[in-house]
Order: sequence, then structure tokens, then C-alpha cells
Amino acid sequence: MPLTGSAHPLWQAIASTQQATWYDKDAENPMIYLGYPLWHKAAHLQRAEESMLSKIQRQIAILQQRNLTIMGRSLVANSLILSRLWHVTRVTPLSKDMLKRANRMVCDFVRHR
Repeated sequence: MPLTGSAHPLWQAIASTQQATWYDKDAENPMIYLGYPLWHKAAHLQRAEESMLSKIQRQIAILQQRNLTIMGRSLVANSLILSRLWHVTRVTPLSKDMLKRANRMVCDFVRHR
């Protein structure tokens, strides 16, 4: 992944011979490094946010099958569900809309709606 975001044909050829994925500003998705999305344009960040929200929703769907008390749901929400966001927000600025949507999903899970 070049820091400038521009394509480098020589490096792209080397990456393809090594069966590696090339990421630049024209890539469809952002590169994920240690769980952090590395993005060059707003569309990359939006895709990363949508991916995080869908992962949170899947995790909530699995955890809703458990018969947890409200204390159990709040503990699970903070330790298993929101830990994804805590990890990413240390480095990546997330949109207010994304945070509101995640908050709504987690609150509904804790309130058992």
C-alpha cells in the first residue's frame, strides 16, 4: 500500500506474483492492518464502518439466542461487542452516524428489544 495512494505498476506486478493484494486509492475496500482500516478516501472509511456494523449485528444476533439477564447483556455488550469499536476508535475517526447506529444496536440488545 503506497502512502500517496497512487498506483505503482512495478510494485503491483511484484505483489501479484507473490499472490498479495494491492491496495491504493482506487481499491474497492480499505486495507485492514491489525484490525485498523487504512483508508485513502471517504468511501474506504464508509466501507470499513459498514463492515464493522455488520459484524456487530451478526454478533448481536448470535448473543440474543442466549438467555442472559440485563447485567449479563450489558457485560457481554461492553466486553465482546463494543470492544471492536474501542479498538478501532483509538486510531480511526468514525462518523457520528456510525456511532449512533452502533449505539442504537447495542442499546436495543441490552434492553432486549
